[in-house]
Amino acid sequence: FCMACGDFIYHECFDQERERLFVEIHFPSLCWKETPILRGVDPSSFIFTPEHGVMWRGMMATYPNPVSTQIVHASRFAAKRLLMFRGLVGEKTIDWGPKALALAIYQQRHLNKELIAPVGIYNLGNTCFINAVLQCLIHCPLLQDLFLRQMVHPYKCCEALRWGSNKLSCLTCELDKLFLEYYGSSIGIDVIAASEEQRVPSEAFFSNTIDNPNSTSKPNSSFAGLTCNKKQHPEYRGHPIVPSSLLAEIWKNIRSIA
Repeated sequence: FCMACGDFIYHECFDQERERLFVEIHFPSLCWKETPILRGVDPSSFIFTPEHGVMWRGMMATYPNPVSTQIVHASRFAAKRLLMFRGLVGEKTIDWGPKALALAIYQQRHLNKELIAPVGIYNLGNTCFINAVLQCLIHCPLLQDLFLRQMVHPYKCCEALRWGSNKLSCLTCELDKLFLEYYGSSIGIDVIAASEEQRVPSEAFFSNTIDNPNSTSKPNSSFAGLTCNKKQHPEYRGHPIVPSSLLAEIWKNIRSIA
């Protein structure tokens, strides 16, 4: 709120600080310290407003992150996954895609986050014994809590932090993806696709669907066909999973595992 003009103002720095505080609360290991706002002038920066048309922005303010871009990306991946699995569809910290939004709506409407149905695992040739072990691990309540609720090792975060390093793969990442794929098959939503979905604008969809579920107005074309009462991929439910990536990672690390 500006005391001089008596109006509410907005700046991108506000969103950046909200994002930092969210990460600080939920993922302290991925957070960074607060930094001062830097001010300057950019003669080529203009904005368009319905009231006044094209306007020069004047003084510019930036809120630089004192950490690497890998940590920033990792924190955003972690925040997105947390919001999806807790069903916080009204949170504007991230931009929701249709698949991520479908998962968040499901999580919001189903308090029981456990695996609701067993899912098969394809036999890739003499892998029946290890498939039986994986089924036992997947249905262990403690491991479900670690990977699906506490998110001890979000694979997208690890991928972001490993970017540019010599470590091209991670066994725990593959196990995390296995839990996500299994859970997604049990509820009928492609959780992996929702996690890897690109950021897209969603204000129109929120105004038409989330804030007013009974609205008859059509949502943005990017979200056409998706409503709160409609599953996006009902044919996906119960589809067997293929643990080829996990098995390959196990075989590569067989000596260290033994």
